[in-house]
Formats: sequence, C-alpha cells, structure tokens
Amino acid sequence: MAARLSCLRHEATRKLIPVAVIALTFASQPSGNTTEPAKEIRVRIMDSRTRHPIKDRRVQASFSGIDGEWYSKGLTMIGRTGTDGVVVFQVKQPVPPRVDVLDLQAYPCSRPEDFSTKDILERGIVAHVPPSPFKKVAKWCPANSQAPQPQRQPGEVIFFIHPLNRWQYSWYDLWR
Repeated sequence: MAARLSCLRHEATRKLIPVAVIALTFASQPSGNTTEPAKEIRVRIMDSRTRHPIKDRRVQASFSGIDGEWYSKGLTMIGRTGTDGVVVFQVKQPVPPRVDVLDLQAYPCSRPEDFSTKDILERGIVAHVPPSPFKKVAKWCPANSQAPQPQRQPGEVIFFIHPLNRWQYSWYDLWR
C-alpha cells in the first residue's frame, strides 16, 4: 500500500511540474492590459480684457465619446481654478478626441468651446475671441491694447471669459 501511495505521489508531481512552469512563465510576463497613466489636460481661465488669470472659477470639461460623437451621459469633470487660473483634469486612457470647456458662471468670449484633445496635448491651444454680433456683449470681450498675449503650452487650453456681476448674470441667464 505504501509503495502504491508513493507511486501515485510521484506520478502527480511529474504531471504538476510542467503546469507550474507554464503558470509561472505567464505570470512573470506583463499582461497586454497594462494601464497607461492618465493624461493631464490643464484649462487656464483668463479675463478676456486684461488677459490675467482668474482664480476660483468653476470650470466644466465635457468629453466626447471615443468615436468623437457627443453623448448626454459622456465623461464630464468639474473643477476650480487655483490662484494661477488653472484647473487640471486627469483623463484616463484612451483619451476622447474632443473636449468642451465651459466656465459655469461667466460669459464665454472664446470660440469654439470644443477643442481637439490631440491638439491640446501636442501643442496647446489659445482659444480665439471673435467679435460678437450682440451690442451689449461686444463691449465685454475685446482685449485691452496693453494686455499681454498668452503663449500656448502643450497640454493646456487657454480660455477667455468675461466674469459676470449679478445684474449681468441675470440678464445673460434670461438671454440664453
């Protein structure tokens, strides 16, 4: 009986060694699902007239789907700007192709409000401030002649706004 038991142990060990070697080989190799680090997209909010950064602004970044289409339940992030006017959004891989930027309590002087994430990450973007067809709003957005022009940096969107006072905000809210 002891000889039979010893023979069974030897046979089981002989069969398990190749299985263990294969398992260890696959366990030591990196998996195909290695997670890439999140990409950082910075949004700098600046006063459209003075070109100075604005702190403590509530900013929303809405991302398109991976296919570039906009969905009502797509990825949306909200953050506040620091003293340098910057809010940082950490976007997991794969990064959606488009992002829409919005200061939630200001008039957006920049157009467009939606940008290519590839362009942001590779070169950076300084949003364009077109003339407004609305008389009241046309006074809000043009830069002062002495205002410095911001320089673009990879990974950053510079977005211009007109901060609204309470009267302007209520008027703008009705006008929208």
